[in-house]
Amino acid sequence: MRHFIIPLLLCSAAQGVHAAQTDPVPSCPPPMEFAERKADLLAELQQTRSRADGLYLTRHLVEIFATAPNREAQKLLEQGMSRRQAEDAGAAQAALDELVSYCPDFAEGYHQRALLRQEEGDLESALADLDRALEAAPDHLAAMARRVQVLSELGRGDEAEAMRGAP
Repeated sequence: MRHFIIPLLLCSAAQGVHAAQTDPVPSCPPPMEFAERKADLLAELQQTRSRADGLYLTRHLVEIFATAPNREAQKLLEQGMSRRQAEDAGAAQAALDELVSYCPDFAEGYHQRALLRQEEGDLESALADLDRALEAAPDHLAAMARRVQVLSELGRGDEAEAMRGAP
């Protein structure tokens, strides 16, 4: 009996190693949908005349867009943001690059990387990231506003003005 147990254990261990090597890395789930909540907040924001109410509603919109699809993506987003705020551009860039690679449909990853790139003076790359963020989330107000700012900094005032007038 003992002669059969050792080969069986070795075979099981080898299969476990093989399975661990071939298991694919889990992919990022799609971004969470908050369409109804965003629509409600945007409608309220358009109606408000109070600066305090506007800031309150905007903060809730920002929270929605900064809600990553899963814990891993949220960790990378927070890491990128905290490293950017600590002025550690290299670590921020690495975290945000990993985030957009892992979750290519998560708009906030591109938005945060655009902020970093704008701060670093790489306006063309920032604009490309903002375009990608707006592809993923056309109602991302912060990305829209940032895009207007980057276009202005690039001397493309006509495009920036056209965006300001867009609904």
